[in-house]
Amino acid sequence: RLAASLMSLHNILPGIIALYVQKFPNVHLGVCGGQYAQVVRMVLDEDVDFGFGAQYQIPSQFDFVPCINYHMVAITSLDHPLAGRPRVKASELAQQPLILGDPNNYENKLIKEWVESHHFHPRVVLEASGWDTRMRCVQLGLGVAIAAEGWVDDKARDQLHVIPVSELLGTRSYGVLVKRGKRLSSAASRLVALLEQTFG
Repeated sequence: RLAASLMSLHNILPGIIALYVQKFPNVHLGVCGGQYAQVVRMVLDEDVDFGFGAQYQIPSQFDFVPCINYHMVAITSLDHPLAGRPRVKASELAQQPLILGDPNNYENKLIKEWVESHHFHPRVVLEASGWDTRMRCVQLGLGVAIAAEGWVDDKARDQLHVIPVSELLGTRSYGVLVKRGKRLSSAASRLVALLEQTFG
C-alpha cells in the first residue's frame, strides 16, 4: 500500500502505477491519497507501506529516498504583463497578486517563508486546495500561481505561461517516505525500486 499527496497521484505517479501493474499483475496495489500531513500519519501508523511526497520538514522517525527534482515556476495568464518573460526578479514576483494552494500545503509554507525572509508583503487573492481551480483563476487573470514544474501538464502549458523561478525559490525534491526501521514487503520494495529506476 502506498500513500501520496493528491497532486503526486495526479501528476507524478500514474505512469509508475500503470507500469507496476503491468509488470506485476498478480500483486494487489492499494493507493491512498491525502494532504501531506495525512500521508505522514498513514506511514507513521503503518496503515501503508510507504509514502511518496516532497522533502520538507521530514520527521525524525522517517527515512527519505529522493527520486525526482522539480524546478519551481511562476504561472501566469497568456496576456499577463509578465507572460513571455524568461525570468522575473524577486521584487517583481512579490508585487503580483498570488493564488496559493491550501493553507496547509507545504508549498504554501515554503512560499510564505520565502516572502517573509525577503520582507515582502504580496497580496494573496485566493487560497484553494483544487489545482484546477487555481489554474482557472490564473487563466482568468486573477493572479499568479507558484508551483513545482511537474504539476503543469502540456494542456496547461497551452493555456498559460510558465516562468522558471528556481533562481528565487530553488527546486523541490520528491521521493519515498519510509518509517525508520520498517522492513518493506517484497511487493513494496519492487515499487520503490521502480520509482528509483524511473526517475533516477
